[in-house]
Order: sequence, then C-alpha cells, then structure tokens
Amino acid sequence: MRGMDAKKPKMLTPRQYAERQRVAYTTVMNWLRQDKILGAVKHMTPTGHYWEIPVKATKPKLLPGRPPKSSPATFKRTTGAVNAGKRGSTSKK
Repeated sequence: MRGMDAKKPKMLTPRQYAERQRVAYTTVMNWLRQDKILGAVKHMTPTGHYWEIPVKATKPKLLPGRPPKSSPATFKRTTGAVNAGKRGSTSKK
C-alpha cells in the first residue's frame, strides 16, 4: 500500500491553491472552469464534484486586459457601420 501512495502527487484544494498563489478563490475556480491550471483534476461524485490541483502547479500565464474581439463583422453588427451611409438620406427633387 505504501508504494502506491508514493507515486500519487500531492494535491491541493482550490482554496489551498488560492492561498498559496495569493489570488482569490473565485479566480481559481474560474481558471479551473477554463482549464487554465495544468494538472488539475475534476472528480465526479454521486452528489456533485470536487477539484484537486497538484502542489507543483504554477499560476497560469495570463495576458493583461480584455481579449480581442473575434471578427470585424461583430463590430459592424454592433455599431451599425454597415448601414451608416444609408441612414438619414432622403432624395430631394
């Protein structure tokens, strides 16, 4: 039995990981949902689930700021740039 325990890496709960990395617990949960913490394992139980994170897992590399928009078409739809030339035009004879 002792040999099996030696191969299993030490794991932390999300709250313990948050304390060690000095980030909010909710931030860690968001990272887990987005698969940003390497080696994290989600265990399913009959009544729900729980996460385990390896002790050696590092803080994910994150880019600052908001992610870029997906395509220029999104900009045109949300701002009305497509129909900008047609608005307000009336023909006077």
